[in-house]
Amino acid sequence: MLYVTTRSDNDAYTAHHALTENRAPDGGFYVPMKMPRFDREQIESLKKRPFNQCVADILNLLLGCRLTAFDVDFTVGRSPVRLEALSHRILLAQCWYNLDWDYSRMERSLYERLAGEGAPSDWFRIALRIGVLFGFFGKLMRRDIAGVNKCVDLAVLSGDFSAVMAAWYARHWGLPIGNIVLCCNDNNNPWELLHHGEMRTNTVALSTRTPEGDYAVPTDLERFVHGCGGCREVQRFVENVREGRMYIPSDLAYEAMQRMTYASVVGHARIQSAIPNVYRTHGEVFDPYTALVYSGLLDYRAGTGESKPALILSDKGPNADPEPIAGAMGITVEELEAILNLQ
Repeated sequence: MLYVTTRSDNDAYTAHHALTENRAPDGGFYVPMKMPRFDREQIESLKKRPFNQCVADILNLLLGCRLTAFDVDFTVGRSPVRLEALSHRILLAQCWYNLDWDYSRMERSLYERLAGEGAPSDWFRIALRIGVLFGFFGKLMRRDIAGVNKCVDLAVLSGDFSAVMAAWYARHWGLPIGNIVLCCNDNNNPWELLHHGEMRTNTVALSTRTPEGDYAVPTDLERFVHGCGGCREVQRFVENVREGRMYIPSDLAYEAMQRMTYASVVGHARIQSAIPNVYRTHGEVFDPYTALVYSGLLDYRAGTGESKPALILSDKGPNADPEPIAGAMGITVEELEAILNLQ
Protein backbone atom coordinates (compact mmCIF):
# COMPACT_ATOMS: atom_id res chain seq x y z
CA MET A 1 0.00 0.00 0.00
CA LEU A 2 1.21 3.50 -0.84
CA TYR A 3 0.61 6.61 1.23
CA VAL A 4 0.13 10.32 0.71
CA THR A 5 -0.14 12.90 3.48
CA THR A 6 -2.85 14.99 5.04
CA ARG A 7 -1.22 18.09 3.53
CA SER A 8 -0.42 16.96 0.01
CA ASP A 9 -1.39 14.17 -2.36
CA ASN A 10 1.36 14.92 -4.86
CA ASP A 11 4.02 12.54 -3.49
CA ALA A 12 3.72 8.86 -2.66
CA TYR A 13 5.43 7.12 0.27
CA THR A 14 5.91 3.46 1.10
CA ALA A 15 4.32 1.66 4.03
CA HIS A 16 7.75 1.65 5.70
CA HIS A 17 7.56 5.42 6.05
CA ALA A 18 4.10 5.18 7.64
CA LEU A 19 5.33 2.42 9.97
CA THR A 20 8.45 4.19 11.20
CA GLU A 21 7.74 7.93 10.99
CA ASN A 22 5.10 10.06 12.71
CA ARG A 23 5.11 12.82 10.11
CA ALA A 24 6.01 13.10 6.46
CA PRO A 25 8.62 15.60 5.16
CA ASP A 26 5.84 18.14 4.51
CA GLY A 27 4.77 17.98 8.16
CA GLY A 28 1.56 16.09 7.47
CA PHE A 29 0.42 12.68 8.63
CA TYR A 30 0.50 9.61 6.43
CA VAL A 31 -2.83 8.39 5.04
CA PRO A 32 -3.47 5.65 2.46
CA MET A 33 -3.33 6.86 -1.13
CA LYS A 34 -6.32 4.64 -1.90
CA MET A 35 -8.65 3.72 0.92
CA PRO A 36 -9.49 0.01 1.24
CA ARG A 37 -13.07 -1.09 0.83
CA PHE A 38 -14.32 -4.39 2.25
CA ASP A 39 -17.29 -5.91 0.46
CA ARG A 40 -20.14 -7.85 1.99
CA GLU A 41 -18.44 -11.21 1.59
CA GLN A 42 -15.23 -10.01 3.24
CA ILE A 43 -17.13 -8.56 6.20
CA GLU A 44 -19.16 -11.74 6.60
CA SER A 45 -15.94 -13.77 6.64
CA LEU A 46 -14.85 -12.05 9.86
CA LYS A 47 -17.07 -14.35 11.89
CA LYS A 48 -14.90 -17.28 10.79
CA ARG A 49 -11.57 -15.69 11.70
CA PRO A 50 -9.91 -15.74 15.13
CA PHE A 51 -9.26 -12.36 16.70
CA ASN A 52 -5.49 -12.46 16.19
CA GLN A 53 -5.94 -13.47 12.54
CA CYS A 54 -8.02 -10.31 12.00
CA VAL A 55 -5.24 -8.23 13.57
CA ALA A 56 -2.61 -9.86 11.35
CA ASP A 57 -4.70 -9.42 8.19
CA ILE A 58 -5.23 -5.68 8.75
CA LEU A 59 -1.58 -5.01 9.63
CA ASN A 60 -0.47 -6.95 6.55
CA LEU A 61 -2.83 -4.94 4.35
CA LEU A 62 -1.92 -1.52 5.74
CA LEU A 63 1.78 -1.98 6.50
CA GLY A 64 2.96 -4.54 3.96
CA CYS A 65 4.14 -7.00 6.59
CA ARG A 66 3.69 -10.78 6.59
CA LEU A 67 2.29 -11.58 9.98
CA THR A 68 0.40 -14.76 10.70
CA ALA A 69 -2.07 -15.36 13.49
CA PHE A 70 0.66 -17.43 15.14
CA ASP A 71 3.01 -14.41 15.05
CA VAL A 72 0.40 -12.31 16.84
CA ASP A 73 -0.27 -15.15 19.29
CA PHE A 74 3.43 -15.39 20.10
CA THR A 75 3.82 -11.61 20.50
CA VAL A 76 0.73 -10.60 22.49
CA GLY A 77 -0.72 -13.89 23.67
CA ARG A 78 -3.51 -16.07 22.32
CA SER A 79 -6.23 -14.23 24.26
CA PRO A 80 -5.20 -10.58 24.60
CA VAL A 81 -8.80 -9.34 24.67
CA ARG A 82 -12.21 -10.32 25.99
CA LEU A 83 -15.75 -9.36 25.08
CA GLU A 84 -18.13 -9.02 28.02
CA ALA A 85 -21.81 -8.11 28.09
CA LEU A 86 -22.75 -5.38 30.57
CA SER A 87 -26.37 -5.60 29.50
CA HIS A 88 -28.42 -6.77 26.55
CA ARG A 89 -27.43 -3.65 24.62
CA ILE A 90 -24.00 -2.62 25.94
CA LEU A 91 -20.88 -4.70 25.47
CA LEU A 92 -17.40 -4.17 26.85
CA ALA A 93 -14.31 -4.72 24.70
CA GLN A 94 -11.49 -5.36 27.18
CA CYS A 95 -8.16 -4.83 25.39
CA TRP A 96 -5.80 -5.26 28.33
CA TYR A 97 -5.19 -8.93 29.04
CA ASN A 98 -1.40 -8.80 29.36
CA LEU A 99 1.29 -8.38 32.01
CA ASP A 100 0.77 -4.60 32.24
CA TRP A 101 -3.06 -4.77 32.17
CA ASP A 102 -2.82 -2.04 29.54
CA TYR A 103 -3.59 -1.96 25.80
CA SER A 104 -0.41 0.04 25.15
CA ARG A 105 1.63 -3.11 25.83
CA MET A 106 0.03 -4.72 22.78
CA GLU A 107 1.05 -1.68 20.73
CA ARG A 108 4.64 -1.78 21.98
CA SER A 109 5.05 -5.53 21.59
CA LEU A 110 3.79 -5.73 18.01
CA TYR A 111 5.65 -2.57 16.98
CA GLU A 112 8.92 -3.98 18.30
CA ARG A 113 8.33 -7.14 16.30
CA LEU A 114 7.75 -5.19 13.09
CA ALA A 115 10.07 -2.19 13.42
CA GLY A 116 12.40 -2.75 16.35
CA GLU A 117 12.82 -0.48 19.34
CA GLY A 118 11.18 2.89 19.63
CA ALA A 119 7.76 4.40 20.21
CA PRO A 120 5.03 3.15 17.88
CA SER A 121 4.29 5.56 15.04
CA ASP A 122 0.92 7.29 14.88
CA TRP A 123 -0.19 5.35 11.82
CA PHE A 124 0.89 2.01 13.31
CA ARG A 125 -1.25 2.76 16.37
CA ILE A 126 -4.25 3.50 14.17
CA ALA A 127 -3.63 0.46 11.95
CA LEU A 128 -3.41 -1.85 14.97
CA ARG A 129 -6.57 -0.36 16.44
CA ILE A 130 -8.38 -0.98 13.15
CA GLY A 131 -7.26 -4.61 13.31
CA VAL A 132 -8.52 -4.84 16.90
CA LEU A 133 -11.89 -3.46 15.84
CA PHE A 134 -12.15 -5.98 13.01
CA GLY A 135 -11.37 -8.72 15.51
CA PHE A 136 -14.01 -7.56 17.98
CA PHE A 137 -16.63 -7.20 15.28
CA GLY A 138 -15.88 -10.76 14.22
CA LYS A 139 -16.74 -11.77 17.79
CA LEU A 140 -19.92 -9.67 17.66
CA MET A 141 -20.93 -11.26 14.38
CA ARG A 142 -20.46 -14.75 15.80
CA ARG A 143 -22.90 -13.76 18.54
CA ASP A 144 -25.30 -12.37 15.92
CA ILE A 145 -25.06 -8.91 17.49
CA ALA A 146 -23.40 -7.26 14.48
CA GLY A 147 -23.61 -8.00 10.77
CA VAL A 148 -23.55 -6.42 7.34
CA ASN A 149 -27.01 -4.99 8.04
CA LYS A 150 -26.60 -4.77 11.83
CA CYS A 151 -24.57 -1.75 12.91
CA VAL A 152 -23.20 -1.40 16.44
CA ASP A 153 -22.38 1.98 17.97
CA LEU A 154 -18.85 2.44 19.28
CA ALA A 155 -17.75 4.55 22.27
CA VAL A 156 -14.06 5.52 22.60
CA LEU A 157 -11.88 7.95 24.51
CA SER A 158 -11.30 11.15 22.54
CA GLY A 159 -7.67 11.49 23.71
CA ASP A 160 -5.21 12.06 20.89
CA PHE A 161 -7.93 11.00 18.39
CA SER A 162 -6.11 7.81 17.31
CA ALA A 163 -8.95 5.58 18.57
CA VAL A 164 -11.52 7.92 17.01
CA MET A 165 -9.75 7.81 13.66
CA ALA A 166 -9.39 4.02 13.73
CA ALA A 167 -13.15 3.76 14.22
CA TRP A 168 -13.78 6.39 11.53
CA TYR A 169 -11.60 4.61 8.96
CA ALA A 170 -12.98 1.16 9.80
CA ARG A 171 -16.54 2.39 9.35
CA HIS A 172 -15.79 4.02 6.01
CA TRP A 173 -14.04 0.85 4.84
CA GLY A 174 -17.12 -1.29 5.51
CA LEU A 175 -17.10 -2.42 9.14
CA PRO A 176 -20.68 -2.20 10.50
CA ILE A 177 -20.00 0.58 12.99
CA GLY A 178 -22.94 2.90 13.65
CA ASN A 179 -22.39 6.14 15.50
CA ILE A 180 -18.95 6.87 16.90
CA VAL A 181 -19.23 8.39 20.37
CA LEU A 182 -16.00 10.17 21.25
CA CYS A 183 -15.80 10.83 24.98
CA CYS A 184 -13.89 13.82 26.37
CA ASN A 185 -12.87 14.77 29.88
CA ASP A 186 -12.90 18.48 30.78
CA ASN A 187 -10.73 19.12 27.70
CA ASN A 188 -13.77 19.48 25.50
CA ASN A 189 -12.53 21.10 22.28
CA PRO A 190 -13.76 18.14 20.15
CA TRP A 191 -17.22 18.63 21.66
CA GLU A 192 -17.12 22.32 20.71
CA LEU A 193 -16.08 21.39 17.17
CA LEU A 194 -18.80 18.80 16.60
CA HIS A 195 -21.65 20.58 18.37
CA HIS A 196 -20.90 24.25 17.71
CA GLY A 197 -18.86 24.10 14.51
CA GLU A 198 -15.88 25.93 15.95
CA MET A 199 -12.80 25.16 18.03
CA ARG A 200 -10.34 27.35 19.86
CA THR A 201 -6.77 26.48 18.95
CA ASN A 202 -4.97 28.72 21.44
CA THR A 203 -6.08 26.94 24.60
CA VAL A 204 -3.82 24.96 26.94
CA ALA A 205 -4.89 21.48 27.96
CA LEU A 206 -6.31 21.26 31.46
CA SER A 207 -4.57 18.84 33.80
CA THR A 208 -7.09 16.22 34.90
CA ARG A 209 -7.07 12.86 36.67
CA THR A 210 -7.47 11.15 33.29
CA PRO A 211 -4.33 12.55 31.62
CA GLU A 212 -4.57 10.41 28.49
CA GLY A 213 -7.54 12.58 27.57
CA ASP A 214 -5.72 15.86 28.21
CA TYR A 215 -5.41 17.36 24.73
CA ALA A 216 -6.38 20.89 23.77
CA VAL A 217 -5.95 20.10 20.06
CA PRO A 218 -5.78 16.31 19.66
CA THR A 219 -2.77 15.14 17.64
CA ASP A 220 -4.69 13.04 15.13
CA LEU A 221 -7.46 15.59 14.70
CA GLU A 222 -5.65 16.63 11.53
CA ARG A 223 -6.46 13.23 10.05
CA PHE A 224 -10.13 13.78 10.89
CA VAL A 225 -10.08 17.17 9.18
CA HIS A 226 -8.43 15.56 6.15
CA GLY A 227 -10.96 12.74 6.01
CA CYS A 228 -13.83 15.22 6.10
CA GLY A 229 -12.45 18.02 3.95
CA GLY A 230 -9.27 16.99 2.17
CA CYS A 231 -5.90 18.72 1.92
CA ARG A 232 -7.32 22.19 1.35
CA GLU A 233 -9.33 22.00 4.56
CA VAL A 234 -6.22 20.78 6.39
CA GLN A 235 -4.32 23.83 5.16
CA ARG A 236 -6.95 26.08 6.74
CA PHE A 237 -6.87 24.05 9.94
CA VAL A 238 -3.06 24.10 10.19
CA GLU A 239 -2.90 27.85 9.58
CA ASN A 240 -5.47 28.50 12.29
CA VAL A 241 -3.59 26.29 14.75
CA ARG A 242 -0.28 27.94 13.88
CA GLU A 243 -1.70 31.41 14.43
CA GLY A 244 -3.85 30.47 17.44
CA ARG A 245 -7.10 31.44 15.72
CA MET A 246 -10.54 29.91 15.99
CA TYR A 247 -10.94 27.02 13.57
CA ILE A 248 -14.31 27.00 11.82
CA PRO A 249 -14.66 24.18 9.28
CA SER A 250 -16.20 24.73 5.88
CA ASP A 251 -19.85 23.79 5.53
CA LEU A 252 -19.06 20.60 3.62
CA ALA A 253 -16.35 19.54 6.08
CA TYR A 254 -18.58 20.28 9.07
CA GLU A 255 -21.42 18.26 7.58
CA ALA A 256 -19.04 15.32 7.15
CA MET A 257 -17.71 15.73 10.71
CA GLN A 258 -21.18 15.51 12.18
CA ARG A 259 -22.23 12.49 10.13
CA MET A 260 -22.71 9.64 12.62
CA THR A 261 -20.20 11.17 15.03
CA TYR A 262 -21.13 12.43 18.49
CA ALA A 263 -19.12 13.92 21.36
CA SER A 264 -19.75 13.70 25.11
CA VAL A 265 -18.02 15.52 27.97
CA VAL A 266 -17.63 13.74 31.31
CA GLY A 267 -16.23 15.45 34.40
CA HIS A 268 -14.23 13.90 37.23
CA ALA A 269 -17.17 13.71 39.67
CA ARG A 270 -19.19 11.73 37.14
CA ILE A 271 -16.29 9.34 36.59
CA GLN A 272 -15.95 8.83 40.34
CA SER A 273 -19.62 7.99 40.76
CA ALA A 274 -19.72 5.70 37.71
CA ILE A 275 -17.08 3.32 39.09
CA PRO A 276 -19.06 2.12 42.17
CA ASN A 277 -22.38 2.37 40.32
CA VAL A 278 -21.22 0.03 37.54
CA TYR A 279 -19.84 -2.43 40.07
CA ARG A 280 -23.14 -2.50 41.98
CA THR A 281 -25.20 -2.78 38.80
CA HIS A 282 -23.10 -5.00 36.53
CA GLY A 283 -20.39 -6.50 38.76
CA GLU A 284 -17.60 -5.02 36.61
CA VAL A 285 -14.74 -2.96 38.05
CA PHE A 286 -13.93 -0.05 35.75
CA ASP A 287 -10.78 2.00 35.63
CA PRO A 288 -11.36 5.79 35.34
CA TYR A 289 -10.96 5.82 31.54
CA THR A 290 -13.50 3.07 30.98
CA ALA A 291 -15.86 4.82 33.39
CA LEU A 292 -15.42 8.01 31.35
CA VAL A 293 -16.27 6.25 28.09
CA TYR A 294 -19.21 4.39 29.63
CA SER A 295 -20.64 7.64 31.03
CA GLY A 296 -20.17 9.35 27.67
CA LEU A 297 -22.11 6.58 25.96
CA LEU A 298 -24.97 6.92 28.45
CA ASP A 299 -25.09 10.68 27.83
CA TYR A 300 -25.25 10.07 24.09
CA ARG A 301 -28.12 7.65 24.53
CA ALA A 302 -29.99 9.96 26.89
CA GLY A 303 -29.60 12.85 24.46
CA THR A 304 -30.52 11.01 21.28
CA GLY A 305 -32.79 8.18 22.39
CA GLU A 306 -30.57 5.72 20.50
CA SER A 307 -30.88 2.14 21.71
CA LYS A 308 -28.99 -0.02 19.20
CA PRO A 309 -26.24 -2.27 20.62
CA ALA A 310 -23.07 -0.40 21.57
CA LEU A 311 -19.47 -1.44 22.16
CA ILE A 312 -17.22 0.30 24.71
CA LEU A 313 -13.46 0.14 24.22
CA SER A 314 -11.64 -0.41 27.52
CA ASP A 315 -7.85 0.03 27.30
CA LYS A 316 -6.85 -0.38 30.95
CA GLY A 317 -7.65 -3.07 33.47
CA PRO A 318 -8.42 -2.23 37.09
CA ASN A 319 -5.19 -4.02 38.08
CA ALA A 320 -3.06 -1.41 36.31
CA ASP A 321 -3.70 1.42 38.78
CA PRO A 322 -5.91 0.25 41.66
CA GLU A 323 -5.61 3.25 44.01
CA PRO A 324 -8.01 5.68 42.28
CA ILE A 325 -10.49 2.86 41.74
CA ALA A 326 -10.40 1.82 45.38
CA GLY A 327 -10.81 5.45 46.38
CA ALA A 328 -13.87 5.86 44.17
CA MET A 329 -15.39 2.68 45.61
CA GLY A 330 -14.63 3.70 49.20
CA ILE A 331 -12.56 0.61 49.95
CA THR A 332 -8.89 -0.18 50.47
CA VAL A 333 -6.57 -1.37 47.74
CA GLU A 334 -6.37 -4.73 49.52
CA GLU A 335 -10.17 -5.05 49.46
CA LEU A 336 -10.20 -4.16 45.76
CA GLU A 337 -7.54 -6.77 45.01
CA ALA A 338 -9.65 -9.37 46.81
CA ILE A 339 -12.61 -8.46 44.58
CA LEU A 340 -10.49 -8.68 41.43
CA ASN A 341 -9.06 -12.04 42.46
CA LEU A 342 -12.60 -13.45 42.58
CA GLN A 343 -13.45 -12.31 39.05
